[in-house]
Amino acid sequence: DGNLSKCSGMTATLNATNCANGSVAWNTGQNGTSIVVAVNNAFQYRAKCVNATCESEYSSPIQFTCPTDVITTTSFAPATTCTNDTVSVAFTTSGYGFSGSTSYKVQLALGTGAFADITTIGNTSPLLAIIPANTTPASTYKLRVVSTNPAVIGSTSSNNLTVVAAPT
Repeated sequence: DGNLSKCSGMTATLNATNCANGSVAWNTGQNGTSIVVAVNNAFQYRAKCVNATCESEYSSPIQFTCPTDVITTTSFAPATTCTNDTVSVAFTTSGYGFSGSTSYKVQLALGTGAFADITTIGNTSPLLAIIPANTTPASTYKLRVVSTNPAVIGSTSSNNLTVVAAPT
């Protein structure tokens, strides 16, 4: 079906052309100009043309690749917030692993420090993230979105988040 980005277990339709005066035999054991296969990313699919007396060499291989699951943290707002306030964090996903059972969380890090989960509301973009009350005021925080099922660490926000102390 032309899409070579498929993961093992998915189905694909393979088509062979230019086999006049013969029949198409596949290295899967199937025959015909069009076959449906359960994708195996480790397998190279090939076809050859066979008639009563001759057969061609196998075709160039067709191999499917499973794209990597990716989360891109695209934006957040506002750019400056108080502790205990919420930030809206937008993200996109690509790949075949994400589904309705995927859970997402926002993580926060100061500068180049370690990321930590923060309270996250929602499960679709944009997520609402609550800046913890004990967050030290600074202008170099970064955000990212992570997921479970599949476990993917998203890209780090390109802009800094500024956190100021909540008024008392």
